[in-house]
Order: sequence, then C-alpha cells, then structure tokens
Amino acid sequence: MSSTPTVDQKTVGDAAETARTSKDIIMPVAEMAALQLNEDTAKYECCICGDDILLSKGVVTCAEHVMCNECIVDAHAIALKDNSAFPTKCCAPIPFEQVEHLLSPEMREAYSMKIKEHNTPIHSRIYCSKEACSSFIPPTQFDSTSFIQTVAPCTCGCVTCTECSKEWDSEGHKCHECVVESDNTLRPKWLPEYSPTCRIKQCPDCTAWIELEESCNHMYCCHCRTQFCFICMMLWDGFHEEVGCPAYGDPPAGYDEEGFELSWRGLHFETGLDRNGHNLYDITYSDDKPIHAHEPTHIYEPLRFHVLDNDLGVEHIENAEADNYDEFWANAEGLQGFFGED
Repeated sequence: MSSTPTVDQKTVGDAAETARTSKDIIMPVAEMAALQLNEDTAKYECCICGDDILLSKGVVTCAEHVMCNECIVDAHAIALKDNSAFPTKCCAPIPFEQVEHLLSPEMREAYSMKIKEHNTPIHSRIYCSKEACSSFIPPTQFDSTSFIQTVAPCTCGCVTCTECSKEWDSEGHKCHECVVESDNTLRPKWLPEYSPTCRIKQCPDCTAWIELEESCNHMYCCHCRTQFCFICMMLWDGFHEEVGCPAYGDPPAGYDEEGFELSWRGLHFETGLDRNGHNLYDITYSDDKPIHAHEPTHIYEPLRFHVLDNDLGVEHIENAEADNYDEFWANAEGLQGFFGED
C-alpha cells in the first residue's frame, strides 16, 4: 500500500519560521521526511503518474508529495519549453540542486541557463539576433571593452549589440540606423496573418508573440505575467463590453485592410491605437502605474459635438460632467449611429 511522507506540523512550522527562501523550507522538510522512511521496503505514490515507487526511485518534493524520477525529468523538459511551467513546481518551486543529478548533461545545462534568464529582468534580457538561434545571452557574457557599445557574443558565433538588439556587423556599427530601419511591431515572416482562426498578437509589455485560442479576451502573458485585454491591448481592469471590447472573439464590425476596427473606435488590432496614436482610455503612465485620465477626449470629443444640439445629448453630457460616464459610454456607439458621422 502506498503512502505519502509526512512530518510533524510543528517541525514544519519551525522550519518555515526560520527559513528565508523556498529552498530553505523544502530541503530540511525533505530531509526530515526521508529519515522517517524505509527506503528498502516502503512504497510511495508519485503525485504525477500515480505509480507506487521506492523512495530511492523518486524525490520528496515537499512535505506531502513524492515524485518519481521519470516525472521529475519530464517536468523539467516541459518547463524548458513552456514559460508558464517554469520553474518546476510541486507545492512550491523544486530546488534545482535537489534534482539536477537526475537530468542529462544537456538538460542540466539548458535548465541552468533558463534559471539565469528567469532571474534577469525581462526588459534587460538580450537574445541572439540570429533568427535561427535566438538564444538568451546572459549578462556575464557581455563584452564591454568598447567605449561606445556593449556587445553580447552568442555561442553560435553571432555577436549582438545590447543597445539595439541587432547583429554587430562591424566597428562602424551605428545603433540609431538600426532603430530607424527596424520595427519590432512588424509581424515576422514566419508568423501567419492575423485572422479569427489565428489570433496572435504581441504582449504590450514584453512584446512576446502570444496566441489566444478558445478563451475569453482576458489575456495573461506567460512570459512577463502581464494581464491585458486582447482587443484594446490595455492593462486588464475587468471586462468592458460597454466600450466595445467583446468578452469573446474579435469586434463584430471586424477590421479594415489596414487593421483598424470598422467602428467608431477605430483601434488597430495589434497596437490598440487609433489613427492618431491614441488608446481607448487616454491612459498615461507614471512609475509604471496606469493613471486614467478624468475624461476621454480623442475618440469621444467629435461625438460630443454631435449630441450637444439635442436634448437627449444634453442629458448625457450633463451626466458626464457629473462624473457619471458609464451610461454615456454604453450609449456612445448608438448615439453616433443616430446622429451620423459627418
């Protein structure tokens, strides 16, 4: 009969109280649990595959669970491919030092590099500019011998400029020319065109390309943990269908040939900006925190000029001036259709 390793709750509490990191907590607990087990005869259920195993064929991953060696290796392989599964976890992240002996040299090296990438601030990460490689280059490999630019040599032989993220081609390299000529908002050639069946956009924070399949438009980026609306590309603050962002799928009106909504909002599907470069809420940023303007102007101002000459419009404007915009926004599209778009 299988069982799971347990330790005295007071012992766990004492360990957690004095520990500073998850590693400090997990390792003593695992070691104490192992002392209570008979490695030769007792079998324990793997929390992943459910097989009964000897402790010598698995790892105590927390105070409650054991994971077999095969599942440990599989979990690390998945974590290398899926950022949302990194780092490998049980009830808490599993210390790499506890399981690295189970991994192949290649996987061990790859996971160690993944740890370095994970621990580097996302906006400070540099990747190889060679498209076929695109490997993460840790800051320890940067070469700062030049007084002008810092470069990042990759193991593939390509050298990337850390200023513009383009290939370092010669001593005459000029970053400003690369920046002018490049546009990281352009869809790569290998990426299919956007369509209702291929909804792929860039995260507005880290610019990683992510796909939304069969789910609502509340998007979560597994690379940088940013939450945003997949329609207007604004940071997530709840569903807002009243201003034109459906909970599921693209806007019913669709997009024109240039990618702008065929509606009164006119937002581009990739950037969330209209043709004048404004977003839906006229949000400004201070210390990386969104601050909502008191009143939207760029989209709704023309509409307000239409409705001022009508009693119904005056009623809505009075509500707006009283800081009650919900009803005004909810009826904005209907009002514009009623009064025309001249």
